[in-house]
Amino acid sequence: MVIDYCFNKEWVNYKDIINVYPISRRTYYERIKKLEDESKTRFVNSKKGKKTREIHISVLDSLFGKIKIPKNKDKLYKWVKVNKWDYFIVSSPPKIHIEELKSKMGFIVDLISKRNRKVKFILSYNIEQNNRKIDVYYHSHILIKVLSGELDKSIIDETFSLIMGENNCNETITIIRKYDYKRFQNRGVNYNQKNFSPETSGIIKN
Repeated sequence: MVIDYCFNKEWVNYKDIINVYPISRRTYYERIKKLEDESKTRFVNSKKGKKTREIHISVLDSLFGKIKIPKNKDKLYKWVKVNKWDYFIVSSPPKIHIEELKSKMGFIVDLISKRNRKVKFILSYNIEQNNRKIDVYYHSHILIKVLSGELDKSIIDETFSLIMGENNCNETITIIRKYDYKRFQNRGVNYNQKNFSPETSGIIKN
């Protein structure tokens, strides 16, 4: 489970869960009522001596994982972190600014959708400035999650080559990797979100 990489312990409390999942206090208590396996919850004494509920991480996704894409962009950071992604991409077209990169994200989704009408997917992007001391241009960190159908890497490669520019012997514009959680755990997602800002991040669903 992706959530295994978000915690370094097996039992978590309310504060831990709220800090990771993009949910409200009300949603937390509504979902807790659906927990049927009593062996997956326990009460322990807090430092203040109060009884505190803890939940085993094995049931967190079944309780809190099915969350719609948040309209509140501040919650996108959490939503991206708790979802499982299929592709990790870094794309750095030469001399490009934020708004142009944002528009290219839409073009990418449209073109992939036209090339494979059976696939449904989500693209998450985070735009980041290059070297702030010497460069005024930007690059993008992208994650793709396939919801249904199949999305071959070759289609992604061709799409990015057309929209972002082709890699060549002098310059690598786009790097595309299948997301291997056993190898990278949550490091790829953390890298994608390392300079997260609601103004330069977004999610597009085809």
